[in-house]
Amino acid sequence: MSSHHQILQIRSDPFVLSHCCRHTRLTSSLTLQSPLKRPFSCLPFRWRRSYRGGVRSSTTETHGSKKEALVSETATTSIELKRVYPFHEIEPKWQRYWEDNRIFRTPDDVDTSKPKFYVLDMFPYPSGAGLHVGHPLGYTATDILARLRRMQGYNVLHPMGWDAFGLPAEQYAIETGTHPKTTTLKNIDRFRLQLKSLGFSYDWDRELSTTEPDYYKWTQWIFLQLYKRGLAYQVNKINV
Repeated sequence: MSSHHQILQIRSDPFVLSHCCRHTRLTSSLTLQSPLKRPFSCLPFRWRRSYRGGVRSSTTETHGSKKEALVSETATTSIELKRVYPFHEIEPKWQRYWEDNRIFRTPDDVDTSKPKFYVLDMFPYPSGAGLHVGHPLGYTATDILARLRRMQGYNVLHPMGWDAFGLPAEQYAIETGTHPKTTTLKNIDRFRLQLKSLGFSYDWDRELSTTEPDYYKWTQWIFLQLYKRGLAYQVNKINV
């Protein structure tokens, strides 16, 4: 076994050594009798926290001031790594900046020399108490793509809306005993707040809802065109 392999084996698990590795000079020089007496940097991270006090005292007694300084430096680094990311300060700050400056807005007078890119997510059903994990699962991927295309110089249209009609909204209104319009608008406000807090780069100037007359009049118009051309009809058919 080469010395490189021996070092890797010792550092990965100093308690478990092969019979061959146990009798080598390298093992004898690196491995001490007790894990509390080993150099602090040789211990796995999970043991550094458990044996921090014991390691500090034994290091001072056994290895002198240089090793003590090493332990002190390692402890300081460990404390720095444990600092909590101040998301409650940083994220709202930049989210306000994005909204105040309309960073992700697609202007009406776009530069036609640039390529266009349209990213449309499936609109959520505002029928419950809020988003579920499946919403950001898909929205994160499309948001990454939208941001990439913006950085590549594309004119990106990335809107968001609400699929607020249908049985889910009606069922939620029945369960809560409130009018569908009241519950739907309330849920939309909650969904919008949650999506903004997640930092998605939507053009909120183009927000829409399928309950708005200016929207569903066009779905009705499209259906009428299909009907006039014989493409929308009623027939008895067994689902297979």
